[in-house]
Amino acid sequence: MSYTAYLGSIKNELQRTGRTKKSLRVKTMMQQFGYQRRSQALIDDFNTALDELGLWATPAFDMYISLDTKIHIFIKRVAVEPIIRVTKPEKITEKLRTPIFINYDFFQKC
Repeated sequence: MSYTAYLGSIKNELQRTGRTKKSLRVKTMMQQFGYQRRSQALIDDFNTALDELGLWATPAFDMYISLDTKIHIFIKRVAVEPIIRVTKPEKITEKLRTPIFINYDFFQKC
């Protein structure tokens, strides 16, 4: 099974179930890809496939991580920028210059 297909199935599972993460042992993942030993090429390809699919993993998959360590895979969240509606400054200054009419004077003497 290719990295993209395997990680794509994990992403689909996370989206379908609504769970936030999928935890797998390093050894299990490597067996799914048909590897018994780690190589830098395997790690680079795996991390590239994660990034392309919009996923991230913690702890990071590298040469020094134990085979029994669980890696947690998450879906990257897209930052949403708020929409700010600003009125034209000319309109605001025009409103500030217009007089306000008051029917009752709070400071008048009785």
